[in-house]
Amino acid sequence: MKIDRELLELAAKAAGIVLPSWHESANAFYVPTHSLQTVWWNPLTDDGDAFRLQVQLDIHLAFFSKVVLAGVGGSMIPSVEEPIGENKIAATRRAIVRAAAAMQEANEQSVR
Repeated sequence: MKIDRELLELAAKAAGIVLPSWHESANAFYVPTHSLQTVWWNPLTDDGDAFRLQVQLDIHLAFFSKVVLAGVGGSMIPSVEEPIGENKIAATRRAIVRAAAAMQEANEQSVR
């Protein structure tokens, strides 16, 4: 199983997002902007980041009593199954990130 940072790096690559630096204290990637505002990217913890990733990569979700399924439409990526546990929203964000990471891993495999 990949650690969260590895999942986030793969998901960002799948979406074409360049993330220059990881900050342990924020548990997120710093996103450079033209303003003085500090912007962090972590779709595992931020609903907005997860939603934008889902829409950008056309990730489809299905909910069942104990799992969230996430898959990328029109591709050979197998669906990702994430147990819901006690927090359905956190499980949904994780399913989105895992599906994006799986998409990137499949892209990297096809290049080899």
